Amino acid sequence: MEKDNWKSFLDENRDAFEHDRPSERVWGNIRAQLPEAAPAMVKLSTVLKVAAVAVLVVSISFWVLLDRKSESVAKQVVHDSENLSSSGLVLAQLSPEYREMEVFYVSRIQSAMSEVKDLPEDEELLRSLRELDTEFGNLREEMKENVNEAEIIEAMIMTYKMKLDLLERYLDSWKEIEDDKN
Repeated sequence: MEKDNWKSFLDENRDAFEHDRPSERVWGNIRAQLPEAAPAMVKLSTVLKVAAVAVLVVSISFWVLLDRKSESVAKQVVHDSENLSSSGLVLAQLSPEYREMEVFYVSRIQSAMSEVKDLPEDEELLRSLRELDTEFGNLREEMKENVNEAEIIEAMIMTYKMKLDLLERYLDSWKEIEDDKN
């Protein structure tokens, strides 16, 4: 009941509440108590907006540069994969995904092999690489016979991974030796 009385009082006297303002003398006293005008400061929100725009511009620039580079890399990979298909890409003939994966591994292996050629010959490495190549050749023959294709594909991918890992570990060990010398 008291709520209703209060509500009706506010409704009846609303104009009195909305029109009364403190006098100019009161505002003068408030202004007198305020400190001198502070030096103009840039609002934090403005700084954040400028920083956000800068980050956005840098991000878009990076994205554009990377996109252009990835297009040229993609063209090179397609070109390389076309060259490699004549040299015996097996998985590439099955699906685009396998083609992409096989081109990736073959190009990485070729790159690592070109680095290894500059290093002294290692009989154990060469023997391991020959074994992996022989195993891959056996898998290729099995693939022609269609003997459990999924397992053969997995084994071929694993062979690529092992060969790349072997080469990368060998190169890393040589890099460590060179770093120790320096």
